[in-house]
Amino acid sequence: MKLAAYLTAIEPSIKVYSWVEPGKDSSFLNSLCENGFAIEVGAIASGILNAALFQQTESLIQTILDYLENLNSGAIEQTNRKLTIYEHWKPVALDD
Repeated sequence: MKLAAYLTAIEPSIKVYSWVEPGKDSSFLNSLCENGFAIEVGAIASGILNAALFQQTESLIQTILDYLENLNSGAIEQTNRKLTIYEHWKPVALDD
């Protein structure tokens, strides 16, 4: 959560979305941290590469790696940052 708060503080367009379904296996990359996380880039059609979005994502990943390196070396200050988390409750069924 501290990483998410840090990222949203430096890039306000980043949104944090929590999807937890009790009793179900997660389909996200849980190997990276205890709770797992994913970076979703879009909206963009499948099979299309938008260079600007690609560069923004690459920059975000570098920022994450820098944060983790600084955290591991003790160079990150412990601060309380405000974080908005959007929670997934359940899919909405649309009647046809």
